[in-house]
Amino acid sequence: MKYKDNSKTHEHLENIKKLPTLGEIYNYVNSVFPTWMIGFYDNYCPNYTYFNQNWENICKQNNTTKKQILIVDDMIFDDNHTFIRTISEIFTRLGFCVRSKQEFILCEKCYKSVLPCKTLYDVIKIKEDLTIPNNWSNICANCI
Repeated sequence: MKYKDNSKTHEHLENIKKLPTLGEIYNYVNSVFPTWMIGFYDNYCPNYTYFNQNWENICKQNNTTKKQILIVDDMIFDDNHTFIRTISEIFTRLGFCVRSKQEFILCEKCYKSVLPCKTLYDVIKIKEDLTIPNNWSNICANCI
């Protein structure tokens, strides 16, 4: 299983605590799991206000402001993946929105806006209280 804890996980977590900057944490994570963090993006597609509102609420709870959306290779939050779970928590508390590439994609035209994948779109479409586009697209509202 990818990104699973190993005999050095406790040591890695202790080392992370000593790092003074987010840049150093980022570099450290890349040295442990070089393929986990895929990229940082500035916003969701404007048609999905729910995701922005949720992100703003989480930032408010953590007394921070929105930074960027961090797309990662996989999000596994069981007891065998405490390292990536902890890193996700650190980035979230600092204002980042950590999302899995299985659930979110980039606009295929501008490669800047983040959109839900078709499978996630189908799941959230059935929620009556969410306003989302009538049809899924892999192109953001800014590019249509």
